[in-house]
Parts: sequence; C-alpha cells; structure tokens
Amino acid sequence: MLGELSEAEQICQETIRLAKESGIFNRYCHAAHKISHIYRITGQLHQVLRFINETLEFFRQQGKQDYYPLADLYCRLSDLYYEWNVFETAQRMVTESFRIDEIFEAPTYLVGSLNTQGHLLIAQGDLDGAERVLQKAAKLMQKSVCWPPLHWENESYFVKLWLARGDLARADRWVQEHQFSASESSSFSREAYEIARARVFVAQGRFNEAVDLLGRLGESAQSAGRNGRLIEIRLLEAIARMAEGEGKKANLALEQALLLAKPEGYLRVFLDEGESIKLLLIDFQKKLINRKNQDTQMSEYVNHLLKEF
Repeated sequence: MLGELSEAEQICQETIRLAKESGIFNRYCHAAHKISHIYRITGQLHQVLRFINETLEFFRQQGKQDYYPLADLYCRLSDLYYEWNVFETAQRMVTESFRIDEIFEAPTYLVGSLNTQGHLLIAQGDLDGAERVLQKAAKLMQKSVCWPPLHWENESYFVKLWLARGDLARADRWVQEHQFSASESSSFSREAYEIARARVFVAQGRFNEAVDLLGRLGESAQSAGRNGRLIEIRLLEAIARMAEGEGKKANLALEQALLLAKPEGYLRVFLDEGESIKLLLIDFQKKLINRKNQDTQMSEYVNHLLKEF
C-alpha cells in the first residue's frame, strides 16, 4: 500500500519459502498473486509469465492443480495474454479461473475473475455484458473484505466502460467522488484512481488538467520504477499534449512509452487508446526513418504496433 514494491516482493518470496516448508499452501498462493501483481506494475511481463508457470507447475506436482486460490493466478495470466493481444488464450485463462471459482464458491476469488472478464468484454465491444459482470463484482466487494487492487481494477474498468459508451456525465460524477489533494494523488495507493481520473480529463477535453496530473503521476512512477503504470501515463500524456498543440512534447512522451514497452512486447496498452495513438505512431515512425542513426528494432516494433491496429 505504501508503494515499497521491492520490499513487498522480498517479504512475499520469504512467505513462499516458509509456506513450502510448512505446507500452508494458501499463503503460498496469496504471496504468488502479490508478486505477479508487483511484476505487472513494474512492467516485467515476461517475468510474470515465468513466475506464474513455475507456481502452477509446483501445485500440479502437489496434486493441487484445482486449489482455490490459483484462480487469481489464472486472472493474472489472462491480463498478460490480453496485453499481448492473444485474446483466445486470455479468455481461456479467465474461463479456467471461473471453473476453479465454481468448485469452491469463494466470493473473494470470484471478484478477480469477474473484473478480468469485464475487461475482456469491454475490449470486444460487449459493453452491456461488461457492465453486468463488473456490477456483480462490485456487489460482491460490498459484502466481503477484498484486496485493495481488486477495487482499483473494478473502478478503472468502469471508467473505461463509461468512456467507451460516451457517458461523460457518469465518468464526471466518478471524478467528483474521487478528488484528492496533490500530495494524496501522488501516493501509490491512489495511483490507479488518478490514472483513471486523468483519462476522464482527456475525454472531456480538459487537457491542461490532464497534463498537470499526469506529470505528477509520471514523476512518481518513474522514480519508483513502476514502468507498467508509467507506459500508460506517458501515452495519455502524449494524447493530451498533442491535443494542446505540443507536438514535440507529445512525441517525447510517446517515445518514452515505446522504450519501456518494446522489451516486454506491450500491445494493448497502445491499441486501447485508439486513433489518437495510431496517428502519433505514424508520425513517430516517419521521424524514425529520417534519423541519421536509425533504431531498426524500434522501427520494427512501431511497424508491428501499426499492423496490430
């Protein structure tokens, strides 16, 4: 909650070691879920895949492949394949998480599966279906104690849902309910909400406010190595700055996002921003071609992104 993620990871790794020795496997799963969450926030997608596969293999060897807390790990795998734009596999992972949820009927774990399914449905354009599952998740969270990132996910996906529908009034009401001071907005526990708030500002044409907020968020995320979050922040900043006529600064923000995203193969974080980012990528690719020392790998990555669009 304090954003001290390297310390949190160390504690989780120690928890896993002790859990293996003592056979308290639910603690192993909880710690593994938190580590996978940390890797995602810090932009280590390939590390997420390796770590979760190793964890699942351990539980298969123990004959516990259907152990109820593993549903969360399948959600994280779904997120991963979603980011790589492999929808069929992403859906298969969340279907597996639902299958495990149904065996044990644990409401807290069902929340994660519903959030993940809602995100996939938004991307596929099934906004009514997305709203149903996200509402179900929200109601379950009201009845039980849930890990805070599940709340962050749920509300962030609702914001994306409203904006996809063009429901700026509902998104604006949400913004009014989530106003923080400058010092609060830069804290890790508020970061996911603040990124969603900046997204609403961009949709409303409040570009100055968006740039100001994203600047603070970007500084905080960059200093702490939260590269996964920083990619999204810089993309939103690029859109806002281009709308303000600050083309050079928009390109700088886009380039920073690309440099962070390329090694891990990010795709959906760009694709989900739509035409605004596509046009910026086309312009950026032209600039790459005209550079004296052309970055061939970057050029190939941008070409791949444009093909995915």
